[in-house]
Formats: sequence, structure tokens, C-alpha cells
Amino acid sequence: MAAVEGLSAEEVRQNAHGRQYLKTTVQTTAGLETVYQQIPDIWLVCSRSGANKTNLDLLQDILRLGVCGKLVLQVAEGIDMANSKIDVKPSYDTYVMVAIALAAALYTPELIQSGAPIIHFMVTLQKLGLMLQKTLLALKIRQSPAVPMSRGYLIS
Repeated sequence: MAAVEGLSAEEVRQNAHGRQYLKTTVQTTAGLETVYQQIPDIWLVCSRSGANKTNLDLLQDILRLGVCGKLVLQVAEGIDMANSKIDVKPSYDTYVMVAIALAAALYTPELIQSGAPIIHFMVTLQKLGLMLQKTLLALKIRQSPAVPMSRGYLIS
């Protein structure tokens, strides 16, 4: 496997098909073992930085963030990133959630085989109940024709 430009060849390698592999230490029946595991594609749905978290607008405030060899940001169809007056970017906390999802995929894949919620709240417990009600309603809405997420942007 080849080195990945900008990353340590000892830690990250890439095969001929462009898939990247991360050096990890895992527990096996023989003890701790160092292996190179394929970095899986993962996707998160989150709210954008600066959104009113207690009154989310599903068309403007929801982002889809993925790791597919690179970090990719998708916004709702119809949002023009070049001319948007809305600050469309993931927050620091979102990057932490990506790291947690990636760690779960690498070290405990059985937890996320069918999808796994990663929830991060920075509100009082009183507001949390209202947010959960709105989130459940939003999930029901998403089960009907979903908000199209068509545009993808690389984040550097």
C-alpha cells in the first residue's frame, strides 16, 4: 500500500483503489495486535453552526457530513453555498461527533451496523424534552419524501 500525501505513511496507507487504511491496535484472542483497518465511509446528519437549536429549519439548518476518503459536506437542495447569507458550516462539536463515529466504526462496528444515534446537547434539561419532541417529529417528516440532499462540498 502507498503513502497518503500529507499523512504519516506509518499511520495511514492507501490501496490501488484509493481506499485508506489506518494503523490501529485491537484486542484479539492472542492479545493486542497492530493491524491496518480500512477507514469506512460514515455519514452524520447534524445542525449547522449558528442554527437556533431549539427551532431548527429543516431546509436550512440540517447538514449531512461524511467521511469518504475526504470530509464532505452536503446541504439541502436549493441552498446556494456561494451566495448564501447563512453561515453553512459544521461546528467544532460536529467534528467531534465525526471522530466518535469513526472510532465506533473502527473499534466497535457491531454498534453501528444498522446505524447509531450520536446525540450531543448543550441545553438545559427543560429544553431537552422540547427538542426531543421536535426531533421525533422531524424524523417522522423525513420518513415521508425527504428533503433532497444533493450538493456535496469538500471541506479542507
